[in-house]
Amino acid sequence: MASVTIITQLHCAATGTIDLPEGKTWGDVTDWYVKWGRAHLTFKGGEREEIDCNPDIGDSIDWKRPIHAEIYANDASGEPDFSVVLDERG
Repeated sequence: MASVTIITQLHCAATGTIDLPEGKTWGDVTDWYVKWGRAHLTFKGGEREEIDCNPDIGDSIDWKRPIHAEIYANDASGEPDFSVVLDERG
C-alpha cells in the first residue's frame, strides 16, 4: 500500500481588547508587537507597557478550510520525503 504525508496550514485568530494607559492614545504608540496574548507597547518618549489582551480563543481554528496544503511522497519505510512534493493547494 502506498502512503503520502499531508501537511496543512490552518487559520487561527484570537480577538482581545486592551485599555491603554491613562492619557495615552494609539497615536502615542511608536512600536508594538503581540506575544503570548500580551501587547508589548512602546510610547513616544520610550515608556513601555505590557498589557494582557485577554484573547477570546475558544474554537478559533478553522479545521474545515486549511489555507494551504502540501502532499509529500513517503519513502519505502513510510517516512516523508520532503524533497518530493506531489501536489499543493492554497
